[in-house]
Parts: sequence; C-alpha cells; structure tokens
Amino acid sequence: MFEKFGEFNSHEELNLAAEGLFNEGDMDSIRRLAQENGIEVEIVNLYIEGEIPELCDAMIAAAGKLNIEKLEKSIKDYNNKIPADPIVEYLLARCEQVELAKAIRRKEKSLAGCLAHIEKEARKIVSRERPWLNDAAVYKMARDYYLGR
Repeated sequence: MFEKFGEFNSHEELNLAAEGLFNEGDMDSIRRLAQENGIEVEIVNLYIEGEIPELCDAMIAAAGKLNIEKLEKSIKDYNNKIPADPIVEYLLARCEQVELAKAIRRKEKSLAGCLAHIEKEARKIVSRERPWLNDAAVYKMARDYYLGR
C-alpha cells in the first residue's frame, strides 16, 4: 500500500502530485498514483482527458484510502474480531461529510487503527451480562476515531 508514491495526508496533496505528473505528460504515473490510492479508472480517465479539473475531491480520496486499506492482510485477519466491511461501508456512506472525509485521509489515521480503537472501546463496555454492542455504537466509535473525539 502506498509503495511508489507514499501516503498523502490530504486530497489536496494528492491533486498536487497528479497535477505535477500531468504537467510532465506522465499519464502512466497518474494511473499508478490513482490505483495506489484507490481512485477508480473512470475518474482517472476523465482527469487525463481534461473533463474534470482535479483527480479527486475529499470524498473520492477518503473512499479510495478505505478501499485500499480494507484489502490489507491485517484487516482481513481482524475480521475474526471485528468485521471491517460493515464499518468501511458505513464510513464510505458518510464520506460526503467533508470533515470526516478529510479526517479519514490523514496519515495518522488508518483502518487498522480504527479497528483497534473500536476493540479497545468495546472492551470497556462489553461484559458477560452484555456480550455485544449494537451497530450504531460501533459506527460511532469509528467516526469518533477519525474525528479525534
């Protein structure tokens, strides 16, 4: 993940990198940059063809990061404890909230960190008498992790 170009802290940084590559005429690198950041091919093609002014907005950048991170082995291993897919789907549905989308993209935040946070917070609440959490509580923990609450 993020092997060639590194991790970007914001969609603005990602767009600056894409713009630099575009100005150099390096469309193949733009495609690799987008792939590494989970940005769909259709969007990349629109950018390269000049149909859209930037490669991504905050929502697209956040969704791309989540989609790339959920493929990591550590996330798949976590599914035995906390299923990542519903949490990712919840976050993807909330990426239209710019504050959350920007928070998801930050380097110091990750899906693995989010799941670890949920596990830690859940251990404070779950007991033998109440051995479960409802989905809304888990989703709130995920949102709070990214927003720093």
